[in-house]
Amino acid sequence: GGVLTWVALRGQPLVLGDVRGTVFARNVYREIYEGVRSELAVPLFAGQRLVGVLNLESEAVDAFRPESVRFVSYLGSLI
Repeated sequence: GGVLTWVALRGQPLVLGDVRGTVFARNVYREIYEGVRSELAVPLFAGQRLVGVLNLESEAVDAFRPESVRFVSYLGSLI
């Protein structure tokens, strides 16, 4: 499983400052998302039920800060 699976199973956000240094950095980032350096994934809930995962990626290292997690989580709560 990748980042989205991790977030869906745990029901909590995940921020990767540099995907190249993570357990998720398999061939996926090299072959498909070559330019991705950082990632933010946030679970989306309808009440207590998980309905999806919102995933943001950036070509910049450390693009997402704690306030990014709060903001994206808030946006996700509006969906």
